[in-house]
Amino acid sequence: MTDLANDPWFLSPRVSYQQSFQSFFDPKARHFVERWFQKGFSGVVTADEAFDIKKHGQMNPIELGRTLAEAARTFSRSGVSNFKVGAALESKAGNFYLGTNGEFSGGALSLTIHAEQAAITRGIGYEQEFKRLFVTEFPCGHCRQFMMEFGFDDELVIDVKGTEPLTLKALLPFAFGPLDLGKTHGALHAGGQKLRPKDELAHKDPLVIAAWNAAERSYAPYTGAYAGIAMQGLRGWILGASYWENAAFNPSISLFQSAMIELMMRGLRVNEVQRVVVFCREGFESLHQNSGAEFWGDQALPLEGWCGVLV
Repeated sequence: MTDLANDPWFLSPRVSYQQSFQSFFDPKARHFVERWFQKGFSGVVTADEAFDIKKHGQMNPIELGRTLAEAARTFSRSGVSNFKVGAALESKAGNFYLGTNGEFSGGALSLTIHAEQAAITRGIGYEQEFKRLFVTEFPCGHCRQFMMEFGFDDELVIDVKGTEPLTLKALLPFAFGPLDLGKTHGALHAGGQKLRPKDELAHKDPLVIAAWNAAERSYAPYTGAYAGIAMQGLRGWILGASYWENAAFNPSISLFQSAMIELMMRGLRVNEVQRVVVFCREGFESLHQNSGAEFWGDQALPLEGWCGVLV
């Protein structure tokens, strides 16, 4: 099991992230970045915030995207490889969703979170139209397959600093995807699922409602195991995250990987979490709870399970 007591997931004070993150920007723009952290930076840069940085930092959109990808590496928790990767997904509305890689000392390497996965799963929770993905390194095969699930093959430009921009189709020719398994669309246009709680008490608990909403945003066309997770912190914050499947199965994002992404991109620590609720389709409880066992290890937080049925 993962020993999180001696892991960066436990030992990572937020102030160190702010100082390192700000250092990537021109001094004239740093006070804008400081405001992001004062408001509680979530790893999302809005179009208005991006405009201020471009204007005062004298950066064009490409330079900003590359800088944000580099800065996102600040949040990396790569205690196994010590290799930090950053990503920034730019939407057509001008918002940027940041991602980085996360590893778990003592855990299976298959639990690793990739920067591209972190940026994309966060972005598609809010929007459906994207134009550029900035990455500090060329995406590995795992990430190329993950991106294929979202129909990014032609329209999304992948930008790696110092190279010519490419499309996913160029990076992953002869690709395998949802269409090969008889699906008519990928995750980007799935539209979510409607679930009805089996217990009426679900309507009275904000944390259960957050997990329920995340479950309805989840993507599980291959197993039907729609699920969401929500965490409540000691200071009252609530974060929700969804389960994401992939046609090649292995690049899928489990509930607990998705939850860790949300903590990581906010500079939060596992021991700041007070309650955890899993809301999933009836019959799939053990699948999702078992997928998180290695993450929490001996420091396992009490999981409160709630079930719903498709409507």
